[in-house]
Amino acid sequence: MKIDCHCHVFDNHCVPVGGFLASRLGIAISKPAANLIRDLRRGSMSRSPLDYFGDIKFDLDTFLSNLSDEEDKNSLAFILKHPDDFLAFLQVGILSIHEIFDRMKENAPGIDMFVPLMMDMTHAYPLSQPETGFDEQCTIMSGATLQQQGRMMPFYAFDPRADNALQKAKTAIESLGFVGIKLYPPLGYKPISNDVEVVENRLHDLYEYCTAGREDPIPITTHCSWSAGVYSSEKVNGMENIKSYFRSMANPSYWAKVLEKYPKLKVNLGHFGGLGEWTLRVKGEDYEQNWIDPIIGLLRDSDNVYTDISYNYLPSTDDAQQYKRLLLEKIDGVEHRILFGTDWYMSRLLCGLEKFCESYEQLLPDLYAKAAGENAVAFLKSDASTIFFPQFFDRNKGKLETEYRQLFV
Repeated sequence: MKIDCHCHVFDNHCVPVGGFLASRLGIAISKPAANLIRDLRRGSMSRSPLDYFGDIKFDLDTFLSNLSDEEDKNSLAFILKHPDDFLAFLQVGILSIHEIFDRMKENAPGIDMFVPLMMDMTHAYPLSQPETGFDEQCTIMSGATLQQQGRMMPFYAFDPRADNALQKAKTAIESLGFVGIKLYPPLGYKPISNDVEVVENRLHDLYEYCTAGREDPIPITTHCSWSAGVYSSEKVNGMENIKSYFRSMANPSYWAKVLEKYPKLKVNLGHFGGLGEWTLRVKGEDYEQNWIDPIIGLLRDSDNVYTDISYNYLPSTDDAQQYKRLLLEKIDGVEHRILFGTDWYMSRLLCGLEKFCESYEQLLPDLYAKAAGENAVAFLKSDASTIFFPQFFDRNKGKLETEYRQLFV
């Protein structure tokens, strides 16, 4: 059994397209990208992807030099130099959730089970809302889970600013087929130490729910990368660099505080610090942020902390051997808490899904087998997967394949 512990199947109707593209790819490129998505949806795209970006393509160096954020520069440079990958990424998003999942199965033949992580961007972009509301997204995901007979085990997106946040999370876990919780702090909240009391209280309520009286806590996956990702566009008084402000909310130092209070909490620090930091380290360049070492420290200090390598495509590049050396050195002694994840279809910006999976399997066969196998099973095992998930199928007269029903026994 091979498991992708970090992937996504939300379509463009599930995200506020303008806000999402602006935070993921930079403000300068979001409007033409939105126009490109519009034409792709209509089937009326009659020109090259780069033609949508006007004069940007003609003087790339000057354009990039005017951007203050290094990540914006890197993202825009990559997109403008790899338009085919960018177009392929956008073409996935115009499919339905069911079609995206089918595409994922087709392009990752070695993966037996996928863990799609939901995203609730309702509160991150006040001026840009998704066409499909989050409650409706949950209904669609629940139906897709039932249809896939065990091959899909989704995580519910928890946002402490949402009304009835904990009750909805409980319903998702206990009745709708979700097996874990997804947190995305850069959308506008910290894992702990929030100034808004109701936000802070709701997070503590969640941690207590996930751990209370449970031998295997309900798992949480959280975004933990300072590079890439999406960020809130809310204005903050006295704060000029909004992106850095929200990006810092994913800092692993917050999780050290959470784990002090809830030592039994089972959490996956997604992205292992991020592709940006790994790339700089592999190339021997200076790096401003150090999230990799604190994450390793948390893995060594807690039996229930994991991290995944999603979105990190270095095994498919010329830096593969250097990455292998550095990775194995860092995770020595905690290999059993490394998870395999692709972050597809976000990682389609970098390379195809099949190439992503095969590069890890070929470069790090032992680690890949463990990370996508027994490590993933240990992380996912909880009341949600062993009790509520089978009950969800039985209650809805669905067929849960025997291999999945027995996976966590």
